[in-house]
Amino acid sequence: MIARTSHTLILPAGSKLLALLFVPMRLLALSLFALSFFVVPFAVPVSATAATTCESNCARNRNDVLDILDTLKSNWPEASAKVWVNANDPQPVVKVGDRVAYSMSSKLPAHFTLIYLDSKGAVTVLKPDAVTRPLYPFPSKYTVYPALSEACPQFENKDQCFRGDDYFLQGDPVGRDSLLLVASQAKLEDRLFSLTAGTDYAEIGKNLDAVNSLVNGLRALMQTSKVDVARYSYEVEADTQYTTRAIRMKINSMENAAANNSSASESNTVAQVSSETSQPVTPEAAGAPMVFNNINFESNSYDLLPEAKRELDTLGSALVDRQADGGMPIISLTGHTDSIGTSEYNQELSTKRAQAVERYLQFEHGIDKANLAASGAGESFPVMSNKTDRGRSLNRRVEVSVIAR
Repeated sequence: MIARTSHTLILPAGSKLLALLFVPMRLLALSLFALSFFVVPFAVPVSATAATTCESNCARNRNDVLDILDTLKSNWPEASAKVWVNANDPQPVVKVGDRVAYSMSSKLPAHFTLIYLDSKGAVTVLKPDAVTRPLYPFPSKYTVYPALSEACPQFENKDQCFRGDDYFLQGDPVGRDSLLLVASQAKLEDRLFSLTAGTDYAEIGKNLDAVNSLVNGLRALMQTSKVDVARYSYEVEADTQYTTRAIRMKINSMENAAANNSSASESNTVAQVSSETSQPVTPEAAGAPMVFNNINFESNSYDLLPEAKRELDTLGSALVDRQADGGMPIISLTGHTDSIGTSEYNQELSTKRAQAVERYLQFEHGIDKANLAASGAGESFPVMSNKTDRGRSLNRRVEVSVIAR
């Protein structure tokens, strides 16, 4: 998700609300006069919060949402609409906590609307026309959202490019975020996006009925109006042991090694270079389990820590990509403990740790239980000595490996 700062308010990075806090300049003087003794940072539109409720027909992950959004086709290709994040790097990566701006362009004048999808499948509609251009309801060929200062006609990650403290901050979850740009010849009605007056966003969440309604509404409008669509994705990363990109590569290597047991005897290195270490991955290393040193636990506990969940989000996002490709492997999750306690107790505890990871991947990322195999190894395979606190903390872990397609 992304959060927008305004004045001195900074929303939590993992907030379920995409708070776009903006006061149109034409209302500023009146607002200051009427509210001189109060500070009202933002108001949450009823329609935006109502749309997030998802009691049935909820997206398991972003693939369910993309399947619907991908049915939306352009009937105005000559507009050549494009969308990108920040500086439009060839392999775009945004770190959690970074400032974010979305640039939209077309060869022909168009009104822009963004459908934002986070790595877990939550949808938010961003409509720059609703607020950033309230006095000028005319189409443009280029827009940056949120609007940059006059000092920067295009995005640069510099303080002078942002309007005070009004900008987006990238938040969790890590993984792959997606954008669908709708460039329309005619200005689209706010009601189509469940927008209320004076707002430029509507949060849909994982409600597939709401996503279908949105797409069907756009498709109906395309019967009488020209609309172009453009798709874009970028990686959201944080200080994790592995990035989603590196995990995709590692899973491919492990799956290849599992399918070919003779790979260890091959003398040639795998023709693939780790983006994390820039070192060649040998066949032996390719088939080795992926040890997540940050999927650790407190002593005598199988509750996932916040840093463990972030690590699992990198794994979950990579598995969702494999799910979309139709080549989902079976993932082995092996729990481990330190040596404190009886071997029988540690065996049970290690199994519960693996099952905690299994549940998280299943319910947070929509990975089928049939593709996950959780088991415990107790205290039998320490990675460090159990004589120190540091060693014991690292031994309380879960290892991930590919065992079959």
